[in-house]
Amino acid sequence: MQAYIKNRVKKGYDLNLIAVVGISTLVLVLRRYYPLDIDFPRATQLIYYLLVPLAASWLLFRDKPWDYGIRIGRWKSGMLLSHALYMFAWEFLFRGYMLFGLEKSVGKSAIFVQTIPFVLLHLGKPFLETLACIPGGFFLGYVAYRTRSFLPCFLIHFGIYVMMILFTNS
Repeated sequence: MQAYIKNRVKKGYDLNLIAVVGISTLVLVLRRYYPLDIDFPRATQLIYYLLVPLAASWLLFRDKPWDYGIRIGRWKSGMLLSHALYMFAWEFLFRGYMLFGLEKSVGKSAIFVQTIPFVLLHLGKPFLETLACIPGGFFLGYVAYRTRSFLPCFLIHFGIYVMMILFTNS
């Protein structure tokens, strides 16, 4: 008996696309309605946004973490602990799991697809910040795609966050 899915297309359906979109959507909903009561900073996000997608990908397809950008990558192309862990998991979900997962099905268009939920999850933030997420999501997706790693995106996103804190709360 086969323990995992070798062929990612069955009866004309792209199982990879279904898995990545389904799991990404599921963890966003679970995090919102069922936060975990763990006494560790951002544990809910780390588990839902990082561990669940990695585990599901391994169980379904035997994919490895580096298949989703968890690696140093081409680091020359793109150079507060609680928020850093949160943003690490956040960037993994969008620029690691969604981008590299959907790339297998829709190629470079994954850059645009991962931008949609990224922007939607900024609703409720100041209008200009949310609006800036549209080109920002495209840019971060492009950086991850070019460097083959989501880590530069984490550094950029966290850097923007730090600058916002420094310049708006002084």
